[in-house]
Amino acid sequence: MGTVESNKKKTITRRNRRQPHRLDLRGELRGHKAEIAVAIDISGSISNEEYKQAIKEVLSIVKSHNQEITIIECDKEIRRAYKVKSVKDVKDRFATGGGTEFTPVFEYANNKKINLLIYFTDGKGETRLKIKPKGYKVLWVISGRGDKLSLIEPYGVVKKLSKVEIKDDLIDMSDVRSDGYSMNNQAPIL
Repeated sequence: MGTVESNKKKTITRRNRRQPHRLDLRGELRGHKAEIAVAIDISGSISNEEYKQAIKEVLSIVKSHNQEITIIECDKEIRRAYKVKSVKDVKDRFATGGGTEFTPVFEYANNKKINLLIYFTDGKGETRLKIKPKGYKVLWVISGRGDKLSLIEPYGVVKKLSKVEIKDDLIDMSDVRSDGYSMNNQAPIL
């Protein structure tokens, strides 16, 4: 992330390239503070554990790089987009269920001035993008349960996360009493 070139910053330590003999004009240095967008798939095929794994990866990016990150939550359309600068700024999951489309995120990214797009998904979605990425790099991160990316041409690098264990929220019926409440089940008083 630190090597992605973004905006230029003015400096007095370098001379202007176009007019080097004019000392009143400031020179430029390349800025390495990139605009990063992180898209997270929140469709029905993504479990809560996979979502938490994606958020954990986003938080590690925020901690290690002093950059403002835009988080985009989407399924078949963009549900929410917000800026994150620290761990406190991350919001809870937007409750939806539905299919996955990748195109709305690329349409959003093409309209904004970003340098890097990281897309967390399970890989199930469109086979072809309707809008191609313009002027930024794309990193696809496939979640633990996902197999491969459904896109024929991904326009970027595809990486896979480690397997995630899904927890069932089912109640074990052997723990539930059917005969009502009784004081006989209490611990004896000493």
